Amino acid sequence: MGGLVWGELVLHLLDMRTLKLLNNKIFKLKNKSFLYGILLISVGFLIVFFFGYKDNIFLGIISYFAFFCGWLIITFSLFGKYYNFKKPNFSANKMLWITQTIKNTTIIGFAIIGMFFSIIVTGNLTDKRIQNILNNEPTGKSIAEVINLESRHTRGGWKIWAIFQYRTQDGIFKKGIYNYNSRFKKGDKYDIIYSVKYPEISEIKSKVENN
Repeated sequence: MGGLVWGELVLHLLDMRTLKLLNNKIFKLKNKSFLYGILLISVGFLIVFFFGYKDNIFLGIISYFAFFCGWLIITFSLFGKYYNFKKPNFSANKMLWITQTIKNTTIIGFAIIGMFFSIIVTGNLTDKRIQNILNNEPTGKSIAEVINLESRHTRGGWKIWAIFQYRTQDGIFKKGIYNYNSRFKKGDKYDIIYSVKYPEISEIKSKVENN
């Protein structure tokens, strides 16, 4: 009888130890997932912060993808246990289906909100960096001409962008600027300043009249 009790006690202790090890593994896995998410968000931030001035749509797509995947990983590491990949049949249990749909939508929505938050914050910091470069580092002057108007897909849908071309000491560069209220026309010319170190960073100063 005593042997049976000791046996049950040993099994109980083994079960507790196994449960503890399992919980530790789950905790470590969640921590790793959380860190991977932060890493992806950091990659997206660095791409925009250091290369966002380049007129390169591909870089923008990569950064948005990194932001979304990073926030999705973080979201599931925090709230994944509430997400149900196999929702109940609507006709069988309407209330349960609605509840689970709300939970799933909220979890995905959290990741999307996080992505847009990262885009906005990163964009603001990048704009400040660009302005700091133009204000405090060596700049050159040039004349930029609108050589084309093209349609580009942005977060707000398809919009018209003016494509400027200008010459610097390092060669000829092109830059796209959103054509808000059809401000720019093909053939227009503008005085600009540009960064000597980063010639693709430029700023329009004034329109050249009688061009």
